[in-house]
Parts: sequence; structure tokens; C-alpha cells
Amino acid sequence: RYGKSDRSQFHPDLVLLAETADKSGWDLEIIVLLQDVEILGEMFIRNQTQYGISNDKSRKDIAILKVMEMSMQNLYAQLAALGKEYYRCVQPLRQESHLDEIIGLKSLGKHLSDITLHEVHSSNPLPSGSLRFLESLKFLKKSIDEMCNHKISNIADNGNILKKTVVSSSRLVFFAGLEGTGHHLWQSLIMGLLNRTRLKANCTLNSLLMSPTGSCWNTYKNKNGLFCSSSSGKYGKYYKRVKKALRDFAASNTTGTFMLNLVRRDWNGDCGSIASYPCFSGEDKALQKPDVVKLAKLSEDAGVDFRVVLLQRKTEELVISDIWHRHFNSRHPKLYEERVLENNAASLYAQISTLDPRFYSCTHFNDHGFSSVELVGKLMGIVDLKGELAHVMRVSKTHQTVKFPRRHARFIRTLRAYNSAINGLCSRSLGHMD
Repeated sequence: RYGKSDRSQFHPDLVLLAETADKSGWDLEIIVLLQDVEILGEMFIRNQTQYGISNDKSRKDIAILKVMEMSMQNLYAQLAALGKEYYRCVQPLRQESHLDEIIGLKSLGKHLSDITLHEVHSSNPLPSGSLRFLESLKFLKKSIDEMCNHKISNIADNGNILKKTVVSSSRLVFFAGLEGTGHHLWQSLIMGLLNRTRLKANCTLNSLLMSPTGSCWNTYKNKNGLFCSSSSGKYGKYYKRVKKALRDFAASNTTGTFMLNLVRRDWNGDCGSIASYPCFSGEDKALQKPDVVKLAKLSEDAGVDFRVVLLQRKTEELVISDIWHRHFNSRHPKLYEERVLENNAASLYAQISTLDPRFYSCTHFNDHGFSSVELVGKLMGIVDLKGELAHVMRVSKTHQTVKFPRRHARFIRTLRAYNSAINGLCSRSLGHMD
């Protein structure tokens, strides 16, 4: 899809296609075309105008790779939601792809043999920052390959996960969740615990990951921070700084739980960012998100105990919160913002599902009895977290039925499938809420 911002929002919806085929009696087979990550990355960067990503040369290489990353995460989430009987995968530029047999065109093999990647091969290799960024996509590509080879029937069988090996009395905690899952509620709780010194915050790492200013998240402005950089040079610089800061943290022998987000900007200097999925506004909002896989890998390499609290909420309530209550992207049709959420749900699922379940615990906004909060408290080292949360809310949650417009319900099927898959990941961790 051509266009500056639209390209990062829209993708074919294989989940909806499969559902339609089943209802209509079609015999649907999806052919998934694969390519090596570095080749794809180089094609995206070298041919940004051809791919409709940009008509000018001011767009930065990391920002362009974020479009590619979003596409891969969507493909991964969609394949995970489908049964393996729906698809088969080929790498068409390989002689053994057998694409001609699959499609039923005998002459296809001859045409494919004439295709070369001469436009990709360049005397100038990808910058080191771009190669760093692609590392997590290579990890994701391995999981896609395993699904394509039918080595795993569903994501619970995925053996290609980042293993957790570091456990210590000093840990870093990051709250990850879709926009609307309760970040501001938890921020009120976190600030109370920080002010009473029951929690700590690592403002050094926080500012290296994302500048406290909201404009940090503007995808193409090349702002400060690992998550906000859009050029290879700046991304590589912050990658090294984050890596050093994590090593310094591991060597400090400090103890306690340190927050990496949900700290208000006015607290103790240069600190603070909500860092939801997505974060802040703008034309490229769908691309503005953190990456807990990169954080987990860097932490493991540095010997730091890194944990994630995964926030959950019912799909209809997410959409009501973002579109009807807070009017995000109100200048566009309501379906536009729903697509932003859908893309980020795919990203969050792709990230969490490739982490060892020991990295994360879960809490649900609709857990009216606060049953899952105790498990989160254990992860954070706050034994009475349930009582603390109830105090912040002053009254316990009440069961409410959100009136969701019936005419809009059909547009959130894929978002609901992704959100359900995210919730399902909690069955793999100690934070599962029955």
C-alpha cells in the first residue's frame, strides 16, 4: 500500500479471509512467500521510493525497517491464529521451492530461474545499526520458519524462544500492554510506591530507551532513545549506551525492583514514559511502540534480571476506551484507530510469544477480584500489592457492561483474535488468570 502513514497501518487479513472461506465453502490455500531478513531489509532501504515508503531521501533507515518489522509481526500473528492446514510456505527464489507444482503452472519454474536479486547486491553493506535492529527480526523469522515447516502446531509448542537464565534480588520491570489496558491506573499505584521508597526507578536506562518527551515517539524525527531512533547511526549509539548501562547496573550489586516505565516525567529528574503499544499520537502511530524482546536479550547478555508485566483487557473495552472515550485519531474514521490497535496487538503478541514464560506475569483489567495482582506483586517484590491497588482505586471494581456498537463489532474480529491470543500466552506463565 502506497502512502506515508497508511502503509504502516494496513495489511492483508488472512484471519478474515480464512473465516470467509469457511463460511462460503471455498477451498482456500494460502501461499506464504519467504525471504532472508537481511535481503528484505536491504530491499526496503535501497528501494524506499519503489515500495511507496517515501518519495524523499529524508526518511531514515531504521524508520523504514520498522515498517518491515510491523509487516513481519502481522504475518507471524496471522499464521499463529490459523490452522496449519490453511497455508504452505515457499522461498520462491530457491530452486527447491516447488512453487510451480503448488500453483499448477509448469512454466513457472523457468520464469523463476530468470529472476535474480541483482538490484539488492550493493557495494555498500547495511550499516551496523540496521544490522542490530534486524537481529530480533531474524529471531522472529526462525519462529515463522518453524510454523511453515509444521514443526509446531501452535505457538505453545514454539521452541524458538529467548530463554531466561538470570534471576536475582535486583530486577528491572517493564509494564507492556495495548493502549487502554490500564497504564494510567498502574502509574498512580507505581508513583505511590516510589514516593514511599517501596519501589525504585532507573531513570538512566529509562532516558536511554525513550526520551521523556512525547515527541520522542514520532517515528521519522530521529529523537533520542533506543525506541525512538530512526537512523542507523543514532540507533547504534543508543544500543551501545543501553548495553553499557545494563552492565553497570549488573555490576552495582544494588537490590530491589526498578521500574523502566510508568514513572511520571516530573519525578526525580529526567525520567518517565508510559510506553504503551502504541505510544502517543501522530501519522505513524502504529509504528510507535517499545520492544521487550530487545530489552530482554540485552538484559540477559548483561546478567540483569528483566521482567515484564503483561496488561490485559477485553477487546471491546479497549476500542471503547481509545476511540469513543479518548477520541484518538478522531480526524479519521473510527476503523483507522482500530487498525492501529490491531497492528500493535500483532506486535505485542509476536514479542511476548517469543519470550520464555518466566520473563512475564499477567494481570487483567477485568479481574474484579484482583486475583492476578498477587502474582504481579510477587514478581515486583510487593507482597501486599492487592491492597495497594485497592487503595489507589478507593473502591473495588464493579462489573459493567460496555455498550459496544453492533455495527462496529464485525470490524474487530481480527483484533479480538490477536487479543485473545495475547491473553492465551498467560497460560504459559505463572500469571495466568482462569
